[in-house]
Amino acid sequence: RGFRKSKGCGCLSFHKRSISSYEDESTSSCRSSDAEVQVKAFRNRKIKPEGGLLHILFPRNLFKGWRRNNELSMTKIERTMKAAILIQRWYRRYLARMEVRRRYTWTIFQSIEYAGEQDQVKLYNFFNALLTHIPTTTRSTSSAATSKSSSIDSLNFRFEDESDEVEEEGMQHVERKYRGIHINFPMKRSDLDALIDAFRKRKQHRLHARYVAGILRESITQLKRLPNLNQASTAISKQVTICGDLHGKLDDLLVVFHKNGLPSPENPYVFNGDFVDRGKKGLEVLLLLLACMLVFPGGVFLNRGNHEDHIMNSRYGFVREV
Repeated sequence: RGFRKSKGCGCLSFHKRSISSYEDESTSSCRSSDAEVQVKAFRNRKIKPEGGLLHILFPRNLFKGWRRNNELSMTKIERTMKAAILIQRWYRRYLARMEVRRRYTWTIFQSIEYAGEQDQVKLYNFFNALLTHIPTTTRSTSSAATSKSSSIDSLNFRFEDESDEVEEEGMQHVERKYRGIHINFPMKRSDLDALIDAFRKRKQHRLHARYVAGILRESITQLKRLPNLNQASTAISKQVTICGDLHGKLDDLLVVFHKNGLPSPENPYVFNGDFVDRGKKGLEVLLLLLACMLVFPGGVFLNRGNHEDHIMNSRYGFVREV
């Protein structure tokens, strides 16, 4: 019985030992295989270039909150940039639309203006052709009037005759009741300043007809001495101021003189035609330009435009203003 017990105990102990050793070997082999799989996975996994060292040293859960905040902030920045780009796009589109509208408006206005002038020229040519083809019997009666209105020499002659008649009527002396400015001939800088001041302040006393006729007469005498082509020198001033299309805008002319200074050989001006018509102060503008030319002969150059014509002046208001 004791042997059996010992044998039985020995078998039991042997079996227990073999079972426990088998379990230890199986668990150790599983652990080793798991470790090898983990090592291979660790070796084979791809490490991102940005923050790779931090990902290795620290767990990923540590940066989850920070990464979410960063993603949200980047989304707000992107939205802000997209909104700014959209606003810029719409604003540029608005500017382009306004520029196209401005160009179309300018083109339409220019075409209307030139169409009216071309119609006036066509009408003038039509009546001129009619007068040319009228028989000599009727043309002889109106030859004097047509010749005077068509030639420049006859216009100058008529102006000289009118000025002589004015002097004969007693207008060579200014009346005592006249309260306006007085101008001496030949004109000087002080006379020009007085004329500009009178026009700028819009004094109630008009410029006397004697002074107007004197400015016109002196200007005609000086313009006849000039050639058709005049040279504006920049040797002294290094610049030339060009003004065009005043059209009777006295305020614009005074602003130019205020900002850029009066004309002089050191500050030459070129007035590029269209002095009168449309504006309400065409006569004042013309007198100021002629006075500047008389005071500064080498500082003012006047070019004739299409509105320096009797037909254009009759249609666009300068004749009525005078």
